Amino acid sequence: INERVLSDKSKIASIILLTDKYDTSPLYVSLAFSHRFNFSFGESRAKNLALGQAFGVKKYPLLIAFIRTNSGGYDTRRYEGAIKADKIGRWLDNIASIANELKGHNMHKGRSGSNGRSYRNK
Repeated sequence: INERVLSDKSKIASIILLTDKYDTSPLYVSLAFSHRFNFSFGESRAKNLALGQAFGVKKYPLLIAFIRTNSGGYDTRRYEGAIKADKIGRWLDNIASIANELKGHNMHKGRSGSNGRSYRNK
């Protein structure tokens, strides 16, 4: 994960999809494209056992955001809502807002932009 996804310092956060599928879903491709200015995206397919254990996966799919902190570490956030484009898009916008607050960066607006509101994973 460090080499492939977390190493891109030009992005405000990294999003990892852990899935039990062997192919990348069109939804994930679309979200990655729509939010490409803010995030780097990665994927672990086919129930990668080592990553599943490392992140305590109980149910697939699982989206995890790695938000860079000022100390050089990462704050992680899990998406546990419905697998719907609009809900995940709002979650990504919320992650971008959190990341920008932590880093004080200007954010590129994603698919739906950021309205500064908090989003609860329902």
